[in-house]
Parts: sequence; C-alpha cells; structure tokens
Amino acid sequence: PDCKKAYTAFGSFQYNTHKYERAVELYRIAFRKFPEQTEDTVSNFVQVLLKNEFIDEARILVSNYYNPSSPSVTMLKLSVQVELSDNQDKRVLELLNSDITGSDGDLLYYKAVALRNVGNYTESLHVYESILLTDANNLRVLHDIGVIYH
Repeated sequence: PDCKKAYTAFGSFQYNTHKYERAVELYRIAFRKFPEQTEDTVSNFVQVLLKNEFIDEARILVSNYYNPSSPSVTMLKLSVQVELSDNQDKRVLELLNSDITGSDGDLLYYKAVALRNVGNYTESLHVYESILLTDANNLRVLHDIGVIYH
C-alpha cells in the first residue's frame, strides 16, 4: 500500500509541476503493479493521459473501471471527458442520456457543450440556462453563451 501511494503521489506531483510525461510513466507503473485503485486516482491518471493526448489509453483505463450497469458520477464524468477530448459528441449525448446526469453541474455542462458541437444550439442554451439558474456566476457557461451569440 505504501508503494502504491508513493507512485501515485509522485505521479501527481510530477503532473502538478508540469512534468507530464514523467507523470504518465509513474501512473502506468502504479496501475500495472496495483490495479486496485480509487476513483480519485483513476481520475487523476485520466487527466494526466488527456493532458498528454493519450485519448485511447484514457478510454481503455476508464472502461476498465466503469460499470455501465451502475455508473458512479465520477466515472461517468471521466468517460464523458474522454469522449469530448476525442470529439465524440454523439457518444457524449448517449452517455448523458441517463438518470445519473440529474442536476450535476459538470455533467450538464458537458451535455450543453456536446449539444452545441452537434449544432443543437437551442437545446444547448436551455441546458446552459438550467445551470445558470443554480449557479448564476458560472464563468465557463457565461463564456460559452458569449461564443454562441458572438
């Protein structure tokens, strides 16, 4: 357990100090030696992979930990982030067409982005509006709306 924490902690440190390639190496070692990982650690590794544009590896990693019959919000977010990184907007909409999306601000935001990317601006604006009703100062939503109307 201490080795497992050491690899992932050092990988996280490398990522935070912008040494992304080294972070990927350390996370790969940690996941190879210790496949039982927490969702937070999986999330950190996925972010490192996406930062390095290892989209296919990130997709495989998420699929290894994602349970479609009872997905957690964290794993659903990771799956959506991977698909958005690969411009798979229709896949994102399929993933977010479930009850788990609910009122989670991040998942709603990803849905709005995917809708916008497939050209459904009206529905995208409705989703953005629902986010703003609970978080009126959401800067990424306000920015996106500005882009749509510009």
